[in-house]
Amino acid sequence: MGTIPALVPPGMTAADLPRMDPVPALGAHTEAILQELGFSPSDAQALRAAAAI
Repeated sequence: MGTIPALVPPGMTAADLPRMDPVPALGAHTEAILQELGFSPSDAQALRAAAAI
């Protein structure tokens, strides 16, 4: 892993650049998203057991 060089549109300064946080791992936020959608932990476990997530 490391940095990836990228071009910035002309006229932008470092202060204008968007935040570039690390990319989360696949599935890193699945539990939190399911919880926000109203799924219970047992619902998430059932989805995982069914290989749906």
